[in-house]
Amino acid sequence: MFKVKNKSPDFIIAGFPKCGTSFLHSNLEKHDNIWMPNFEPVHFCTDLNYNSNYKNAEDYSKIFSKYRDLDGFITGEKTSNYICSNFAMEAIHKNNKNTKIIITIRNPVDAIISYHNHNVRMGYEKIISIEDAILAQNKRKNSNYKIPYFAKKEKGRFFLL
Repeated sequence: MFKVKNKSPDFIIAGFPKCGTSFLHSNLEKHDNIWMPNFEPVHFCTDLNYNSNYKNAEDYSKIFSKYRDLDGFITGEKTSNYICSNFAMEAIHKNNKNTKIIITIRNPVDAIISYHNHNVRMGYEKIISIEDAILAQNKRKNSNYKIPYFAKKEKGRFFLL
């Protein structure tokens, strides 16, 4: 966990993957007085930031430094898997108790199917059948069964249930 001083976003979209976080981000960033980074993942937490360019508090605060102190500007960020982090919510709260957290949800069955299909399209998931991917979860807990080399640090991506 790390702490960011005075350069934290006003709000964070921290919903689940495939539950409308990108839709919400794209609509909020259209507002003239809202600034959000146009990249993801940002990752405010150390257990997920292996996939981020921002590995420490200083780097994270630089994202918002240009806009954070301008009158009338609200800053935000979106990382759709903060909910999966063991540390993110606590770190966000400790950093700035006034940061608003927006959580998006969706019917879990629809979200799981969409997430599996997304992982297949992106090349993370090598098991095409969602049923077979669900059955492989136990095997994947103790091994890298059918997990691409580049995704071995993202094992959480493969646990659908």
